Amino acid sequence: MATGQLACQRPRSLLHLDGAPVFLYHGLIEDPIIEGPPRKRRYWVVASQFRDHLNQIRQSRYQLILLKELWTSMGAGSHGKPVAGLTFDDGLESDYQLAYPLLLEAGAKADFFVNTSDIGLRGHLGWQQITDDAAKWDVLPIPQP
Repeated sequence: MATGQLACQRPRSLLHLDGAPVFLYHGLIEDPIIEGPPRKRRYWVVASQFRDHLNQIRQSRYQLILLKELWTSMGAGSHGKPVAGLTFDDGLESDYQLAYPLLLEAGAKADFFVNTSDIGLRGHLGWQQITDDAAKWDVLPIPQP
C-alpha cells in the first residue's frame, strides 16, 4: 500500500496509547550553558526542570513505581492510582548527585541502568556510589570486578 493510501480508522483526537507512561532521562545538569559535552547536552534536563516534572507527575495523581512493579501492575498502583515509571540511562554522576536527592525529596522511585564498562570513568558513577546506596536504590546487586 502506498503511503498516500494509509488512513487512520479514528479521528486523531480519539487516538490514545494504552498502558503506563515511562519517562526516560539520560542525565541532569545544574547549568545548561556550561555543563556537559555539547553533543550530549541536548539529552540532559536541568535539575530544576526535573523537580518540576516530579511535581507535575504527583499533581496529575500518578504513582511512580519501578519497572518490575509496572510489568505486573496492570496500569494501576495502590489505591487505584494510574502508574508511571522513571528511568535513567548511562550511569552518570548526575544520577547520584542530582537525581537521587530530588527523588528522595519527592518520595519517588526510579530505575537506573548502568553501563558497567563506564563505571569509574570521568562523569560516571563509581563502584562506591553504586554499592553504598544499592539497598536504597532498590537495584540488583552488581558484582565488583
